Amino acid sequence: QIQLPTLGGGGGVCVRIQSGGYTFYLAEIKDTYIRVSRVTAGGFTTLGADISYTYVSTDTHKLSIDGSTITVLVNGSSVGERSDATYTDGTFGLWAWENSENFDNWEAGNIGGGGGNPWYAYAQMQ
Repeated sequence: QIQLPTLGGGGGVCVRIQSGGYTFYLAEIKDTYIRVSRVTAGGFTTLGADISYTYVSTDTHKLSIDGSTITVLVNGSSVGERSDATYTDGTFGLWAWENSENFDNWEAGNIGGGGGNPWYAYAQMQ
């Protein structure tokens, strides 16, 4: 889980990051929504509709995954679920889009199987 004390181009949490490629699930936090995507070799596929959300700097954001169920939580409450069974294991990390993001209070729970690096940080510039 993370807090974003300021929001640049968009930041987020990644889970089930696959070793050797820009491939994972992502909850991207924006000013007015949270988007859940499956990223495969850098290509984004949105999983369902964007989740309506109003950014607040003190909110805590969490992306939880159990089997094929991906749950987005804000301040401990579920705000949306998506289902996808493409990736069954992997590690976790942070993601930033275009601008620098400030992440605070980063915390990770049980990540299960996977391997490779214990965490990743991705930044994508447009």
